[in-house]
Amino acid sequence: LNQQFRTQLLNQMINEKIILDEAGKANAVPSDAEINKKITDLEASVGGTQVLDSLLAQQGQTRLTLKDQIKVQLAISKLYDKEATVSADEVTKYIAENQATMQATDSAKQLKEAEDILKQQKISQIFSQKFQELRQKADIKIF
Repeated sequence: LNQQFRTQLLNQMINEKIILDEAGKANAVPSDAEINKKITDLEASVGGTQVLDSLLAQQGQTRLTLKDQIKVQLAISKLYDKEATVSADEVTKYIAENQATMQATDSAKQLKEAEDILKQQKISQIFSQKFQELRQKADIKIF
């Protein structure tokens, strides 16, 4: 177990370092204000500060680990946001196929929700492709 978790944690730390280094090169490191806003938005979506703290505790996480995760997520979004373009046709098709599962009820909010979801999907795809290249190019030394 120790070896398994050590390897898993080490890989996670290496991956985060690669991402944040790349974000630094591209001037895409999220600010504390951006990270705090994302946490505030998350609190609002789950029902408040206490609910979020309870959910984090159930998962064995802290606000610090959440902040680190959000920093990496925002860095990825900032790095690949311009490459992840979404067309009006894609949004319309997504709404038609997923209207029953969408949270928004009015059309303007559905457009925004669909665009956000599609953009995140595209950012994830682009990141998956590019991260493998970054990891292979990285000079990783483990002592």
